[in-house]
Amino acid sequence: MIYVKSVFLIISTVICLFNSSCCNHSLSLHISTPLDGTILKTNIIQVIGDVSNPKATVTINGQEAYITGKGSFNKYVELKEGTNTIEAVAKLGGKSITTYLQVVFNPSLVLHLNLPDISTLDISNTGNLVIFTGFVFPPQASVKINDNSVSVNDDGAFNYQIKLEEGNNIVHAVATLGDESDGSQWTLLLENGVIRYPPGQNLGDNSRFVFDSAITMRVGHTAVIDIDADIGKDIQKPSNFRFSICRVGAEYHEVEIAMAEGMNASIEPAGFTIYPNTKYTPTLNIVTSSKTPPGEYYFLLSATINNSKVSWNWIKVNVTT
Repeated sequence: MIYVKSVFLIISTVICLFNSSCCNHSLSLHISTPLDGTILKTNIIQVIGDVSNPKATVTINGQEAYITGKGSFNKYVELKEGTNTIEAVAKLGGKSITTYLQVVFNPSLVLHLNLPDISTLDISNTGNLVIFTGFVFPPQASVKINDNSVSVNDDGAFNYQIKLEEGNNIVHAVATLGDESDGSQWTLLLENGVIRYPPGQNLGDNSRFVFDSAITMRVGHTAVIDIDADIGKDIQKPSNFRFSICRVGAEYHEVEIAMAEGMNASIEPAGFTIYPNTKYTPTLNIVTSSKTPPGEYYFLLSATINNSKVSWNWIKVNVTT
């Protein structure tokens, strides 16, 4: 009987080596980014970590994360203003482990002072008075222009009247909220009753998108392209934003055509809320398979804010063997 028991134990051990679900191996889960208690100035973050067994399933706030063969994972998460709880769950067989952390999203204080359109200004009958307009976010901030307090509407809009003097007129606006401050400044040059912009003045702080417009990749590989979305102060308040990507026949074409065999293009995250004066870095993933024919392919990358198209650019992808 002792011999039979020994054989049974040996066989059971061998089976366990090939079937981890029957053994009492621990399942561990670790989040490396972000750290618990982090205060952030962006509402889109990547949750990055690792799980002890790459065969496990990991979800972040209920959404499945991508896991590499070594067990590392990542998932984009959109935060709301204030405190956010991030829940990470790993499951394997009948085992489950959960970890929590909290982060805080505090939007940046943003003040934008509009530059008057001098082509429409007529100060001949106003005593050199010019009205400056602008907005501040959040609207609870206090605003001063040239050290004078300015009334701010509930939506963050404000206006202020300035009397221009002969020569350079500096208009300096500052917003404060708690320990934060932000400013904006313009200069108008008045010469013999004529208003001009001084030479060298930057005339805008609009949003812009920067990325590689031409890439080369091999058949059966994936190209990952970072899109630097620098949202400027021209966005007056949190707005709905969306990227879209489609294949087109050639550069400057806008009609979508079918993807080549084994090819796919996607953006993560594709849609989210943007905040003024905030930087985002979504990723464009272009996937090919062994069945994708080598050659040149063109894609149209477009962006909308509150359903209005604000940007469209073409990307050339050269697929080689």
